Amino acid sequence: MTTFLITTFLRDELLYKSIESLLPYLGDNAVIIVDQGHLTEEKEQWLDKHNFDAINYSRKNNPQKRFYYQVPYDSGLSFCRNYGIQMAKELGSEYVVIGSDSFLFNETIGAITSLTFDGYDLAGFELDNCTCGWEGKLNLIEGEAFELDFIDKSKKKLYYNVDICRNFFIAKTDSLFNSPWDNNLKLQEHELFFYNYKKNGYKCIWTPIIVAEKLTERPNEYSSLRQKNINDGRKYLQKLLGIKKWVIYKNLDRAKEQN
Repeated sequence: MTTFLITTFLRDELLYKSIESLLPYLGDNAVIIVDQGHLTEEKEQWLDKHNFDAINYSRKNNPQKRFYYQVPYDSGLSFCRNYGIQMAKELGSEYVVIGSDSFLFNETIGAITSLTFDGYDLAGFELDNCTCGWEGKLNLIEGEAFELDFIDKSKKKLYYNVDICRNFFIAKTDSLFNSPWDNNLKLQEHELFFYNYKKNGYKCIWTPIIVAEKLTERPNEYSSLRQKNINDGRKYLQKLLGIKKWVIYKNLDRAKEQN
């Protein structure tokens, strides 16, 4: 079984659109929402309408495998993902798809059944309406910054070996449980997660055969907290890793042209 993990924060309208785009393609898989925002009466009604278990969290009494978890306000994206992975592991899910309240899904998501996981542990996917791709090789230049070397998508391959991709991917549940996100990073968690994933011996690929659309609406409350968390995250990374900058990009112009 695969669990779709959708994290959400202060973007209820986007969450509704995202989940409603996913449900037609869910099949016998599970979906978990981890919410670090507000549980409003409107949201409770929406959850009830779509048969989410948001009252007693009884995993045995929800044949549609739809679960909603509210965590403390502004817990951070890393905490929400780690929490969701724990819940997926308890469900017995072999794989987890990492998603977001800002993703619109379509029929291409059905292609996850064609992935063999032969020689890799994580497969990244494409995001339309995203300013720049993150697919490439990732290294840490000691005392300087992460270095990200973007792949050349003009080769039109079905699969590319990468160290990092965007935060839309499927992975073995155990690999995510054993190589978690750093809970100290509410945002800016991306590079450190993939750097540690690689360091822990896990392998990644990226494929363009599965695509979602990224929505970019950002309410005021969300935007103000997002910028603070970005700034705090960069300072934390610099202190943790002893680096001066955040990321040095190689072939950035090519990456922008390909997205």
